[in-house]
Amino acid sequence: MISIIDGSPKKTSNSAYFLSLLTKNLKDDYIVHKLYHEKLDDIINNIKKADTLVIAFPLYVDAPPSKLLELMEKYPNDKNLYIICNCGFLEVKHNDIAVKIMETWSNHHLLGTFKIGAGEVLGNNHLLGKILSPFFRYKMFRFSRAINKHQSISFSSSLLLTKKMYMFFANKSFKKRLENYK
Repeated sequence: MISIIDGSPKKTSNSAYFLSLLTKNLKDDYIVHKLYHEKLDDIINNIKKADTLVIAFPLYVDAPPSKLLELMEKYPNDKNLYIICNCGFLEVKHNDIAVKIMETWSNHHLLGTFKIGAGEVLGNNHLLGKILSPFFRYKMFRFSRAINKHQSISFSSSLLLTKKMYMFFANKSFKKRLENYK
């Protein structure tokens, strides 16, 4: 069984979107937990029953979100671990510290990493992400296949844009979100 954790505090998050792509191809039974919306002890009890743990989370100040750090303090990992870490920066290298933190916690059980740059654009129904994401979706398919086979895998993915183009689209998206709050 696979225990999957959505480590984003948002109800509708890019982490949830990435997990929805991943779970389409999982063969084993799995259960998805929303870390910020369920009791931590219930999640830990479920993790204990699983043989594989998948955690998707957004990057916050080069680290996993605080609730995920709390889970890590309460549960010493002994499961095969796969992580999907996404950041809003174009460059995936910003995920490196968070991946190192997760690798240390995993106690040498980290089998897979998927570092995502420009997560806000590749994720949750962003038009540009849908246009540019066929290769990204293929990587997600391969990542789920590795989980099915308990194989090691390491991917990173971002948009093939110049920084100037990325800033243009990011600012346009940001302005649109601000208009929705009026």
